[in-house]
Amino acid sequence: MRPIYPAPGRLPRITQSQIESYLRCGVRYFLEHECTRRVTTVRMAVGSGVAVGAWQDNRSKIARGIGLPACEIVDASVAAYATEIEESDCSDSRLEQGQGEDLVANAAECYAKEVAPKTTGIMAAEEPMLAEMGDLEIAGTPDVVTQAGIGDTKVGQPWTLDRADRARQLSGYAILHWGRWNRLPSRVWIDSVSRGRHGWQATRWYSARTEKDCLAFLSTARRVREAINAGTALPAPESAWWCSRKWCPWWAQCPHVSRRDNGTD
Repeated sequence: MRPIYPAPGRLPRITQSQIESYLRCGVRYFLEHECTRRVTTVRMAVGSGVAVGAWQDNRSKIARGIGLPACEIVDASVAAYATEIEESDCSDSRLEQGQGEDLVANAAECYAKEVAPKTTGIMAAEEPMLAEMGDLEIAGTPDVVTQAGIGDTKVGQPWTLDRADRARQLSGYAILHWGRWNRLPSRVWIDSVSRGRHGWQATRWYSARTEKDCLAFLSTARRVREAINAGTALPAPESAWWCSRKWCPWWAQCPHVSRRDNGTD
């Protein structure tokens, strides 16, 4: 079985982001899809801001053959952060929102200095892609596709090689690459931008995907679609770091958070 370029709408569709969002927390998935206004946290907006700066840098490389100066990547990231905070319901305090401007500026500067120079030979950046595989249409928007493979940038908790090797997201992107270019990418990677003791740092974790990995992703995608269609909303694992007041904008509204954890007892 191999993915092919689809005839849109011929098969049921599921997106890579739906799969990741649901598997992280089904409760949050449904809360977000029922909400008419975007909900965010400072840390989410920092990641979104850096993603915009990276996208503009990559688009510049495609259009002009050269990337943006670091100061322009930082400015674009800070502006995107400010827009998300302004246009969303943010669960963090005004003080934390203000501090977030420094966080996104420093994270974007790290990206500009440590990640952007490694990203060359770009074929696509934030380009929506589709692929039919089995009985589903898989959709996704990879951060960047280069002649060397396909990659994604993560800002926040540091990644490891083991986590990159197990990342379903990269398997989904491999399917999209396979459908678009008739071959699996030679490699996939995560650019992990995180803040440590000595400031912000970036590490690129390379991995690879096989046809077996793609079939495993397809099996997961089927189960997730069935659960979403059934309205099944399971909470995140209790040991998940993202299931916390710091990382989840729905923390105060979650029916699975105890009164003590919610700060109401």
